[in-house]
Amino acid sequence: FENFTAAASAYTLTVVKSGTGSGTVTGTGINCGTDCSQSYNTGTLVTLFSNAASGSTFSGWSGGGCSGTANSCTVTMDAAKTVTATFTAAPTAYPLTVSRSPTAGGTVTSSPAGINCGTDCSQSYNTGTSVTLTANPTAGFSFYLWGVSSSNCAGTTNPVCTFTMDGDKSQAAAFGYALTITKSGTGSGTVTSSPAGINCGTDCSEVYPGSVGVSLTATVASGSTFSGWSGGGCSGTA
Repeated sequence: FENFTAAASAYTLTVVKSGTGSGTVTGTGINCGTDCSQSYNTGTLVTLFSNAASGSTFSGWSGGGCSGTANSCTVTMDAAKTVTATFTAAPTAYPLTVSRSPTAGGTVTSSPAGINCGTDCSQSYNTGTSVTLTANPTAGFSFYLWGVSSSNCAGTTNPVCTFTMDGDKSQAAAFGYALTITKSGTGSGTVTSSPAGINCGTDCSEVYPGSVGVSLTATVASGSTFSGWSGGGCSGTA
């Protein structure tokens, strides 16, 4: 005698949700949510879709032939299968870290309070919080720029930097020295700088980091002569 076993005509697909977040998984016959199991005829292709809830992200599939982080996964029902969908809750707070260069150049404070860098250069803020950083130069220094490699603020126009906490943040503040040109005498002319910044003329002051050497060029107006430099380490009539 020979025994033969008929293949099952239907198999059950079960969806399990895991992780710190929340969401639903949907597919023909499944809305998990509440309905996380369904029987399908042998050979049926079932496509599952992940739907992360607000404040969560979909982190990936596992089991039942599903893997990866794509939004959908297709299961071939050739056996009873269990597919796990993992959801991860978004952080409720993110860290902000501030750095200064040079550290003697000044402090950076925050609103809402939490950072006084100086001494306290890191603070966590709730997601969505608008944070304003203010650079406060110490005597003898001036604000130079917000670090251009930071994702929040960049540039030299304002010692105030405002952004929204939607992820881990870092922000650098740089301080420098102010170079001010004064023109004197009975004649007229302009003074320009390299690196650019001064065209005096109209713009007679600029902040430069301490490591930068600045070359000044005097250009006399018609009917005048250049009589010489004084102050700031400059002298002579070159």
